[in-house]
Amino acid sequence: MKKCTEKWMHVFVCAGCAAAMIFAGCSGQKPLSDRFEEETVKKTAEEIIELVHEGDYEKIIEEYESAKLVTVLTEEDLRNAVQPVMEELGEPEKIEKTVVRGTENPETKEKYATAVSIVSYENGKAQYTITFNQAMKMEGFYIK
Repeated sequence: MKKCTEKWMHVFVCAGCAAAMIFAGCSGQKPLSDRFEEETVKKTAEEIIELVHEGDYEKIIEEYESAKLVTVLTEEDLRNAVQPVMEELGEPEKIEKTVVRGTENPETKEKYATAVSIVSYENGKAQYTITFNQAMKMEGFYIK
């Protein structure tokens, strides 16, 4: 189990570093920009979580990944990082809560929306953090 967790952490650290470069200097939590609909952000994040549960990583990459993220996260990377975590957590039970917040890159003034979802599984809980650009493409994806 430890080897699986270490591998998972390595991939997400790499993805996290890439996302950190994208969001370098992003300010903290802000109200959601009026350029986003809160329900759309929640629904899209929950759709991505359901695709993770189905193991449909190809669809996640094809339909939701942004041009920035595609340079650092491939379908194979996503599968290799997420699949062991899903095996460890077991069967999904339900999405307990999803909260949406806004962020802004202070250099570019570009607005983002971030959904944080708590999901229960037979062997524990996971927190998904999914960030979207204004085109509702995924800019960041984390599970912890």
